[in-house]
Amino acid sequence: MPLGRARTARAGTDVTVVATGMQVQSSLKVAGEMAGDQSCVAEMTAAYRERHDFVVAALNDIPGFECRAGDGTFYAFPRVAAAVDAGDFESDIGLVEFLLNEADVACVPGSAFGAPGYLRVSFACSMQELEEATRRMKRAVPA
Repeated sequence: MPLGRARTARAGTDVTVVATGMQVQSSLKVAGEMAGDQSCVAEMTAAYRERHDFVVAALNDIPGFECRAGDGTFYAFPRVAAAVDAGDFESDIGLVEFLLNEADVACVPGSAFGAPGYLRVSFACSMQELEEATRRMKRAVPA
């Protein structure tokens, strides 16, 4: 190999090329596009806050339910041990089955999350649905 080519070849091995990967480039593009109008986020945050506040208050109005305010979720997690005892249900699972059959309201027993004596109630639906569901729950749960 002539000396000129050898120097050129060696020079090529001393050069490091740095480039941003396609995934990073795509992520940056999307992030830039999201920098636009974000008013919808504030609107949804306010709507979920309203639903949260309503559900917590409505659940606390049901005999045997005790619900603390959450922070940043779309679930309420009321303690229902007193309602389980008052209704002579075997557990939170029995109360969930009762609410489904008698009030036509679906909840998840806290025992599914390692928290027996609690329910998980979603408020990721309309205010009208929440008002109707909590009204039915209150009517169905024994005082």
